[in-house]
Amino acid sequence: MYVVDSVRTLVEVVESLASSYDLNKLHRALLYSILDYSLAKKGVKGREELLAGLMSLSPPILRALVKAKLEEPLGRFVEASLKLLESRAAVLDSLASLDYVLKLITNTVRRVDNVMIFDALSPIELVVIAGYLKSRGFKTVIPDIVFINPVGLTRFLTAQRGGQSTLRDVASYIAGILSAKGYFKSSYVDERVHSVGYVGVEKFARSVDVRLLAESVEGVASSGSTLILSDHGYDIVWDRETHYLLVTHGFKEGRPGYEVVTPLSRIAIPLIIHKG
Repeated sequence: MYVVDSVRTLVEVVESLASSYDLNKLHRALLYSILDYSLAKKGVKGREELLAGLMSLSPPILRALVKAKLEEPLGRFVEASLKLLESRAAVLDSLASLDYVLKLITNTVRRVDNVMIFDALSPIELVVIAGYLKSRGFKTVIPDIVFINPVGLTRFLTAQRGGQSTLRDVASYIAGILSAKGYFKSSYVDERVHSVGYVGVEKFARSVDVRLLAESVEGVASSGSTLILSDHGYDIVWDRETHYLLVTHGFKEGRPGYEVVTPLSRIAIPLIIHKG
């Protein structure tokens, strides 16, 4: 699957950078790069102005390294994701089904010790976390599967376990399927999407401490094999009227004056972590 292949490549490159650069600056450089690629692809004028604040959050040498090493796989990830999402009508009974995705995951690993469910963790944060863990000696496995959330909302996933279910209930269910001893749920990223996302992508990037996330995952994974899964990611949206980029999820396309630049809220990548 092209989406997964591109993510694996991204993780390998991030692994090579994680021990030399601050994870938060690396995360911001990745956000900058994927937006620069996507805006250029759309032919958006004035993207330098749009990205000026985000650009200032990582050192020039790191941005240059990320551009040189990650521009191609980031571009492949964007193109493969868009192609997959355009065909979502054909995959609603498969990639959008939690049970179907879990069945495919069990083809890779039959049991894990822990399950961690994140609310709104996008593939960008996942790549940084996975690269960091690999640099720390953990083995990371990305199965040949993605989870499609066609509306980019938590309730699309929780509804599959019943109308009153929560994300923690989903984590518990997955833990049961995979015989996991522990299960955890984090709303860290989602809280920042809702609290500062509409202020702009720069404010959002400043507010997300990816090192904190990576170290929390490392702490859990140190106790045994761990499955990481997200219910959705987030969208980065261009407000054409005021010319700025905001962060949200479940954005409905077609709203006048707005355009989705990166539809990351509709795709989630499973990650399995083993102690080295």
